[in-house]
Amino acid sequence: MTRRAIPQTLGSGCVLAIFLLQGCAQREGGVFGFLNSRVKDALEMVDVGITVTTTPQWTLYAALLSSTPVGYGDVDGYFVGVGGGDIGVMRIRYNHIGLGVWGRERVGWGDGLLFDFGGFDEDKPETMNCQGVGPLGFLLPPYDRRPAGAPT
Repeated sequence: MTRRAIPQTLGSGCVLAIFLLQGCAQREGGVFGFLNSRVKDALEMVDVGITVTTTPQWTLYAALLSSTPVGYGDVDGYFVGVGGGDIGVMRIRYNHIGLGVWGRERVGWGDGLLFDFGGFDEDKPETMNCQGVGPLGFLLPPYDRRPAGAPT
């Protein structure tokens, strides 16, 4: 091994160790399992699309970094775009309320084109993402809060 190859080998080993320690590698599925997980990660970073309903519904709600929730929204329809960690046309159900210092968000995402998350059932809280928002919402979260959706 040449003197130049030693630092390159050490550098490559450090990069690999960093990925392994971050949970970015998995044994299941090999390379395709790894890439599948990275696609899921990328799709969970943003929700961009259009919501379509069969009946007139409305929402006027915003929560800047989940810290200042203001407004109300109650929609049952379909989401077209990238959202809920998937892409495509998927069922969506959400109910949000925000009073500035306290708020509550409850969201259910259906399955899209790429992944089968199992959908949601409004009668089963464990299938919905729910969280308290705002300073009081963080301190007094709802009992059916799910860690996967908090904070959004």
